Amino acid sequence: MEAYASLVLGSGTCLCPFSPPIINFLVVSITGNFRVRSSNISFVFLKTRRRGVQNPPFLQDTVYWLHQARHSCTQRLCRRIPSTGCTKQGTLALNVCANEYKKWGNSMLLAVNPDTLEVIDAVELPQPAVVPHTITNFKGKIAIYIGANSGAFRYFWNPKTKKLSQDKFWIPSVLEEGQTTPAAPSILGDWIVFQTNGILSNKKASSIVAVNAKDPTKLKKIFPFEQLKDGEESFCPPKPQTDPENSMIYSADMGRGKVAGITIDQATGELKTKFVLDNATSGFQPLYGPKNKRVLVISNFKSNVPGLSLLPMLATQNYQEQVTWREASTGRILAESDFFEPMGLNNLITPCFGGRAYYLTNKGFIVLQVLPKP
Repeated sequence: MEAYASLVLGSGTCLCPFSPPIINFLVVSITGNFRVRSSNISFVFLKTRRRGVQNPPFLQDTVYWLHQARHSCTQRLCRRIPSTGCTKQGTLALNVCANEYKKWGNSMLLAVNPDTLEVIDAVELPQPAVVPHTITNFKGKIAIYIGANSGAFRYFWNPKTKKLSQDKFWIPSVLEEGQTTPAAPSILGDWIVFQTNGILSNKKASSIVAVNAKDPTKLKKIFPFEQLKDGEESFCPPKPQTDPENSMIYSADMGRGKVAGITIDQATGELKTKFVLDNATSGFQPLYGPKNKRVLVISNFKSNVPGLSLLPMLATQNYQEQVTWREASTGRILAESDFFEPMGLNNLITPCFGGRAYYLTNKGFIVLQVLPKP
């Protein structure tokens, strides 16, 4: 199975944390009512509130747009609802406004025609799903992997019957007591890789969990940052980055202020921590370059107020952030930028041609490029 968008960057490639387009339909998981906008379209999806289920304090949605040209783009939004007292938007709302997120109504999974926006099929998920899902192939079927509040699910899309269906055989035990919803799953060979604590937890450390796509009972997990100490918290909004060619997984826990490189034995799923960095980031971890010269790109932030706890720092954006280019096999820094205003939470340092990268902020973006020393 392959789950990468491969972009030519100069003489190398970039492994980006996106799912490839598989079908000419829009597949959507939603919680609550939401509106999606772009520069030239505006469309609305509505989840009917079930009797006895209260509206969540904010609205979470994930949209996967699958084009005929086999390009995919994703949009992930959290819209504020002032009437509930939640004024935050984006990933931060998951933590600031969602202390009782397990009480939300179940999410819906929709298949929508991208040309007409007609809803072709819709199924209710067994749990709320507040993170993006991942689409790939499994034994000739179009498989949709979903991280949910209770763990993980797999659904299939049948383009002939135009129906969505749950694979009730594949329901792995991803979470341990005290952990929160896994972030979006990643694909690595026959393994579906989950990063736990996609919502902040002060009860249990984050883990990387690899589940075999053929057998959900074949499951391996590792705690790369060890267990939480008193007063510590774990928060891992980005999905784990995977590198099938080098059998590597990358995990970022901004609550712990650390990033780890993890090896996986693709035959057995066995996981081992290769290195741990003191590097606080909420962003994705794109990989550049050929197999033997892979470069890991991650942000690194520091607070403007020493001792300020994580959520107040994020809510006020009272911190600075930089970009680092690292040797992917060791984490060693190859280059680093100055510190700038913060990126958006759970953002991607977007790769561009010629080794450039776009650093997105609330005010626009900064273009960065690594050049040889003069």
